[in-house]
Amino acid sequence: MNSNRKVIPAVVAAQILSATALPAFAENCQSTSDIFVKAKPEAVYNAILKLREGTKDTVKELSHDGNQSCVLEETFNNLPLIGDAKCVYKEVYVPFKKIEYNLVRSEKFKAFEGKWTLTPSADGLGTNVCLSSYVDIDLPVPFAKQLTKMQTSRGVKKRLRMVKLACEQTKIASNTNDAQ
Repeated sequence: MNSNRKVIPAVVAAQILSATALPAFAENCQSTSDIFVKAKPEAVYNAILKLREGTKDTVKELSHDGNQSCVLEETFNNLPLIGDAKCVYKEVYVPFKKIEYNLVRSEKFKAFEGKWTLTPSADGLGTNVCLSSYVDIDLPVPFAKQLTKMQTSRGVKKRLRMVKLACEQTKIASNTNDAQ
């Protein structure tokens, strides 16, 4: 009987600790990557916003509040485990510094959040671009979190490369035009 008195507090303590560890678990499921872009933060910021122009068939602007925020609906096709999914999320803008996004509603996502962070280089001619994203699907599937994180990580890296390419190709094209 004396041993039960020691076990019960230990079980309760473990439950409390595991509940407080949940935010840390969400951070561990977050996919984060960064890339250095040879362009000023203003150009990078505008390139991030222009990514949407190439996806007009999958991203719709539902509303906007000037330059401060925007609500978007995005359609994702052929995702692993869940197939097609729609997600409504809100982007909040801090021009030339960051863009944050958070889930408003979705039938298939429990979480869809992240942010772009732009840090100018010391000389002001380049920008370190960091993209963090956390996605959680609403399906009780084994290894769903791991598979979702892998897919999200690929998407994060792809978007960073697209921004770098858009900024640096534009800069090369403008330098070529200046030389003529």
